[in-house]
Amino acid sequence: MELQAEEIMHLHVKIAKALEVGASPEGYLRVIPIVGGEFEGALFRGTILSGGADWNMEVNSHYSHVHAVYCIQENDGTIISVDNSGYIDFTENRFIRTVPHFTVHSDDKKYEVLQTGVFVGALDASRSEEGFIEICLYKLA
Repeated sequence: MELQAEEIMHLHVKIAKALEVGASPEGYLRVIPIVGGEFEGALFRGTILSGGADWNMEVNSHYSHVHAVYCIQENDGTIISVDNSGYIDFTENRFIRTVPHFTVHSDDKKYEVLQTGVFVGALDASRSEEGFIEICLYKLA
């Protein structure tokens, strides 16, 4: 069996300077505030709302766990909560792979894809401009 993926959304996320929480038994924690941005896709387009963050736990020099929680707002006013968790493998040029989960309440049929699909995310921190991160979200088929 072969999996296929369709890009459903591209996010241009504006981030603020990381808050250095520091070392703990689990690793070194940085909290990266999400302060805005935009997203678009075949079905979706809108803004990324300020107020979310990425809890980035550096486990060792080669591996970090990421867990971002934030909201996006579709141009029609619908709010979508995004809970996106994954890892950074520093041995692979800082590619970041995640599994996003969406929560949305709407009677509009276009949002069913977010409520029933299985998704993966890909980020390439080395290609992002200062103060922004690029995220591509895909639906597995």
